[in-house]
Amino acid sequence: MAVKFRKALGLHVTIFNRSTSKKDEALNLLKVDDRFVRRTDKQQLEWAFFPSEVRIHPISLNIGSKTLFGSVTGGTKDTREMLKFCAANKIYSEIEVIPIDYINEALERIVKKDVKYRFVIDIKKNSLK
Repeated sequence: MAVKFRKALGLHVTIFNRSTSKKDEALNLLKVDDRFVRRTDKQQLEWAFFPSEVRIHPISLNIGSKTLFGSVTGGTKDTREMLKFCAANKIYSEIEVIPIDYINEALERIVKKDVKYRFVIDIKKNSLK
């Protein structure tokens, strides 16, 4: 989803992954630019990441009444804006629709890490009635 957001914003996108197994998908399905970097390649990674530690002097926050905060998800307003942005830019999650009677196999696949996308359970095609 992050790649799709950045492409919709017109940004140049580089993907970092441990292996090249998802390279074709990234270049074709997600339409990323031609940058796909293996996270194990230190030379390619050096330019990309911030330092692991950032020092901030508390007095610099007081001058000018600055605030430093973070959030994992954002609030309701941010979520609403994100959903509108997704609709306007046709940004959708990649999913794998499964029937409810496939749930045990799906769980086994999750344990084996054999899942590419999120599972969506189709409860209308329920053969367990």
